[in-house]
Amino acid sequence: MLWIAVSWLQFCASISTSAFTDTDLPLVYLESNYLTSLWQHLKDIRGSFHLLEDMVPPCQWANDVYLMEIAIQCGKFGPKDLKRLNHCRLWLNMVTLSDVANAAGTQVEDKFYFAERIERDEISCMNGQQVNQFKPNEKAWKV
Repeated sequence: MLWIAVSWLQFCASISTSAFTDTDLPLVYLESNYLTSLWQHLKDIRGSFHLLEDMVPPCQWANDVYLMEIAIQCGKFGPKDLKRLNHCRLWLNMVTLSDVANAAGTQVEDKFYFAERIERDEISCMNGQQVNQFKPNEKAWKV
């Protein structure tokens, strides 16, 4: 059961390292009460929690980057906006930049510029997994 919960938290975090080993990143957008409490405690004591498998979703290309890691590191988003971005990302079922890029990896696919207009059946799912996330409101898509 813990493995499933940690795997889900890692998918929601969308970062390149385990959320429990790299507690320096401000993961204020995560919404799992129990596991975020554990994460916060590890951060407070400057500790870490190592698992045999880190459950970080794999990159698809060389030089691929995790979407939420980019949002955190750019420093332009506060906690509310990071939550909104993460809701949009979860609804789109995206983890890395390659999930939104064209096949050549040179630009974002056109359909994602107006993602609020995309219907759920137009989204391909990683490994057949579909996130149960409500469709974010218009304000979230404008972040």
